[in-house]
Amino acid sequence: MAKIELKNEFRPLAQNLVLIPGGPGLGPVSFEPLASFIKNINVFFYYPTGTYGDQAKKLLSYEEQIKELSIEVEKLENVYLCGHSFGGIQAVDLALRISPKIKGIICIASPFSSEAFKEVEVNGSKSKTLDQIKMDDVFMNDPSNENYKRWFASYSHLYFSLSNVENGRNMLLEGSVNTKNYLGARTEATLREHLLKDIQKTSIKRIFISGNQDRLLPVEILRGDSLLGGFMFKVIEDAGHFVHFDQAENTSALIEEFVIN
Repeated sequence: MAKIELKNEFRPLAQNLVLIPGGPGLGPVSFEPLASFIKNINVFFYYPTGTYGDQAKKLLSYEEQIKELSIEVEKLENVYLCGHSFGGIQAVDLALRISPKIKGIICIASPFSSEAFKEVEVNGSKSKTLDQIKMDDVFMNDPSNENYKRWFASYSHLYFSLSNVENGRNMLLEGSVNTKNYLGARTEATLREHLLKDIQKTSIKRIFISGNQDRLLPVEILRGDSLLGGFMFKVIEDAGHFVHFDQAENTSALIEEFVIN
């Protein structure tokens, strides 16, 4: 089952920040460095089904995953949702569904538009390494959790800053995943461009964060999506697609300022 878990000392009067991992199907391990720098907000990790020691028994569709996230988030008040990549899509979608609960949205390198997903396809396909080619074949023939991690990690050079690729790769290999979430929601996740127009019509606070070394989704592509959704847009230097992992301290400072001020 999906669950949220408090990761720092609880402050009754503080805002609640829920960190939603990407994938689909990744666990929240990439948020560990970020959470260590946040002091004035209650930080909760969201663990999708299959990423907290349990095993998923079936493919989980996009809609099923949103419902599971909603059940957990609705346990809290004064919520800010922070989603990375696919998690940002979920954050916006959920905010539209339970808007009275949500005070703000933080999207980190999240693709929404057809242009953004075209860029993902192009950048993920060009100049493939031997490891990528091998893991594409291995994962296609045996989409297990372990092979999903290895396949995802083979694309690390696209996800992390140039100086942090090896650390990022190790983090992905050590984290928990649920390949059934990926297989169940990957197609539906590419059909959410309409969420940008819908969220622009709301009064929910929102900010979009990009890394200047993101080789999967370049800054200008993400800037275009942020404009469509009426987000404040910020770029963090020396950070790739996993902005919050490459530059945890700078990202946490930006998030705290957004939430508290």
